[in-house]
Amino acid sequence: MELLEDPTLTELLPGEVEVLKRSFANRLEAGKFFNELLDTAAVHLTERDKGLWTWLTLFYFDEVCPADGHGRRNPEDEAYTDRTEFARISGDHQGSDDSGGRL
Repeated sequence: MELLEDPTLTELLPGEVEVLKRSFANRLEAGKFFNELLDTAAVHLTERDKGLWTWLTLFYFDEVCPADGHGRRNPEDEAYTDRTEFARISGDHQGSDDSGGRL
């Protein structure tokens, strides 16, 4: 996806960590996976890194915001996205910030 690789929107982390598409049986499995991934990448203090979590959410969007039986999604559901980041990406700049995504 172009947004994920655009150098004006994405800041690469040091080192070589490959993020692969996959699915998760539940939140616990996803949490363990992301914990191992971020440990491997030597990324610390991730809980406040909106760019990192925005990038991962977009990369795993099909998992985070699955389509319903009619192919529709509800990405505005706050359980899935940070409203300021969603507004920035979608072009609705009310209350958005200018931070870019990170990998």
